[in-house]
Amino acid sequence: MIQTLSKPYHIKGTVLSIGASIGISLYPQHGSEIEELLKKADNALYTAKEKRGEVVIYT
Repeated sequence: MIQTLSKPYHIKGTVLSIGASIGISLYPQHGSEIEELLKKADNALYTAKEKRGEVVIYT
């Protein structure tokens, strides 16, 4: 997804670039309650933002 989004877009003679950060949690490995899964996905998102340009995987 990130590779596809990161490709430059040519719009009316201007080149635009878009970046993305993604945080993911998995059921049931990271929790069984929605609140816990959302919290872990949110933490993963902010870690991904801090480590921009890197792939971060938690096990």
